Amino acid sequence: MEADFIKLVRAKGERVLDRDGNQIGQVSQVATEPETLSPRWLVVRTSAVGRSRLVPIDGAVDDGEVLRSRSPLRSPTAPHSTSTTTERRDSLYS
Repeated sequence: MEADFIKLVRAKGERVLDRDGNQIGQVSQVATEPETLSPRWLVVRTSAVGRSRLVPIDGAVDDGEVLRSRSPLRSPTAPHSTSTTTERRDSLYS
């Protein structure tokens, strides 16, 4: 998914599927890189009472109806802040 502002604004509320086609949840917000404020992650709410998961923006494909994640989910939960620390980011990509 191209990380341009308009697409990211429109992504809020979109359904997100994993690479096998199973629903993960809906986009609730976008998490940014703390040093540059560049968008890096989609924060995906798994259910009304469920936890949020992080989906890498670079690994997401918008097919017009839903977002599909090509990347495995590396984070069990999203941080409370919408930016990630360098250490947390490195652990998510390892």
